[in-house]
Amino acid sequence: MKPSEKAYKELEYLAVKYANKLYSYEEISLEREDLLQEFRLKIFTSIKAYGRRWLAYRRGEAARPVPLRYYVECACSNKCTDLMRAIKKENHKLRIDQTNYDCGIEDTVQVEPETNHFVVNGVDVLRNLTGMKRMIFSLHIRGRNRRMMAQLLRSPRAAAEGYDQNMLFNDALSLVDKIIADQQAYLLANYKSALYYTPTRYDYYRLNDE
Repeated sequence: MKPSEKAYKELEYLAVKYANKLYSYEEISLEREDLLQEFRLKIFTSIKAYGRRWLAYRRGEAARPVPLRYYVECACSNKCTDLMRAIKKENHKLRIDQTNYDCGIEDTVQVEPETNHFVVNGVDVLRNLTGMKRMIFSLHIRGRNRRMMAQLLRSPRAAAEGYDQNMLFNDALSLVDKIIADQQAYLLANYKSALYYTPTRYDYYRLNDE
């Protein structure tokens, strides 16, 4: 087992600690599993960053870094603060227009982010998706950054589903785009009349204001 993998295994419990802390916030609009993934990713990337800092120290190019556990705890704490700010900014405003679906005032839209429930005119837009693909498209609907989604595809959880944890970042970005494009093509091919009909008047509902 690589040192980074061993460190991740030892510190993964912090994801549960901080996800539970944030999940208790009454205005939360993310489900617990999404929060866990956010913090697992932060732990993973923090360990990688710490490794680079340690190597710089060994080469005499930087000061000795703080202990790893403290470094990762600080990173998770900062992530928690960032998510709290994002949640307050979002303020439960829903949107799905970034997926190019026209949600008119006469449409039936059922959006419950906390349960990953996204139904437009009777069509579950996450239909036909499982595992990481379902997570990626769900995050896309929520308006999440594709770079963050690419990092998820390089995480230990994605590796458990057969994804290459060591793939190049640009390859992960391309895979994110493919997952999104494939699902949009599937929905267009099977539910075009329900999802892509544009009424005379329409409003757009967003998941956040990023």
